[in-house]
Amino acid sequence: MLPEAGGVKGGGRDRRYETYTAYSRYVVVGALPVEDTLQTSVQTLLMPPPDLRDIDDVEARERHFSMFTDDSEAEKRRRLVADLKAMQANGWRYWIPDKDPRLRRLAPDMPHLLFVAGELDLSRPAVAIVGSRKPDEYGEAICRILTTTLATAGVMIVSGGALGIDGIAHTHALEAGGKTTAVLGSGLQKPHPYTHKSLFSKIVQSGSAIISELPPSFPAAKFTFPARNRIIAALSDAVVVLQAGENSGALITAAWAQASNIPCFAVPGDIWYQMSAGSLSLLRSQTAKPLISPADLATVPELQSLINAKWPQLTNRPWGIPNSWIKATAPQQPKDDPTSTAIIQAIGSNVLSADTLATKVDIPAGLLAAKLIELELLGMIIKLPDGTYMSTQNTTPKDP
Repeated sequence: MLPEAGGVKGGGRDRRYETYTAYSRYVVVGALPVEDTLQTSVQTLLMPPPDLRDIDDVEARERHFSMFTDDSEAEKRRRLVADLKAMQANGWRYWIPDKDPRLRRLAPDMPHLLFVAGELDLSRPAVAIVGSRKPDEYGEAICRILTTTLATAGVMIVSGGALGIDGIAHTHALEAGGKTTAVLGSGLQKPHPYTHKSLFSKIVQSGSAIISELPPSFPAAKFTFPARNRIIAALSDAVVVLQAGENSGALITAAWAQASNIPCFAVPGDIWYQMSAGSLSLLRSQTAKPLISPADLATVPELQSLINAKWPQLTNRPWGIPNSWIKATAPQQPKDDPTSTAIIQAIGSNVLSADTLATKVDIPAGLLAAKLIELELLGMIIKLPDGTYMSTQNTTPKDP
């Protein structure tokens, strides 16, 4: 059974956004590789362009009008006129998704009508990146590097515009010069969260798109976010879950991906960290495949060009330190101690043995051992299980 697509009011589906027509199942039409770009090859999908309509389109207006089911006829007309004024002022358009092969995968729960701000590009491969609204340093770093890599390779990044992973994914897709699509859980006139208003403007101004299945004046509500997650999944050739807790909304996106036969991936996380619980459950149940690098996505036909995508070396974050569930504290500094300073500088972003350090800083082994213990107590270095040392100031992966 498919996940619930609509909000629940009084124990039933919210009638305003029911789907009225049944559609056939999605049929994969394949991909056509083209010449390599400077970075990597981009696949042009055999995908029809979105059926976008101007605000004076009769069919689109009728569908728009039908969304206001709980209002009187006069109130319906008033709300429609208000929405049309906002759409005209901002250049927003309708999208009738009936014939779109991606959204048809949601049948019988595909959206009845969508509202579009900006330029919607369905001609390129697309990957949804979803996860925690409060990622830690590791989650932020993986999201930044993964998004940059995919966007540079010509992949469109799809997400939900929310705080945390969503916002990071949209931001770095744009910074990489790529395309991104934000699927909101609110109407275009009341974008949520408000703190991302500047980001949403950048998305539109850059030639990317923001879409919603809600009328422009409709505010965000608790039930609208789970509903929009199905659209995030359907617009994508693969879904990637980053740092999802056991109750994360990202798991709803993953469930829709599974129900719609869309490949799902999850980035492995620390088994002791609650923010990894959802991601690990996807891997345990085999709902998702592990994503260790972008090359894992190359198993998806539309994403084969990622097989040679650049990715940081494993040595960038040895041993997964620091533990993300332990509240970080600023390390104390040694007072005017040139020897300790020399040791810290010698370690840098490396992992070094005591013998190597003794050679680099040229001090007796006994004095070095004492200083290493002192720096450990100050929290400035960490002794790893194999006896080597690393600095606590260099634990985040660097871009490739």
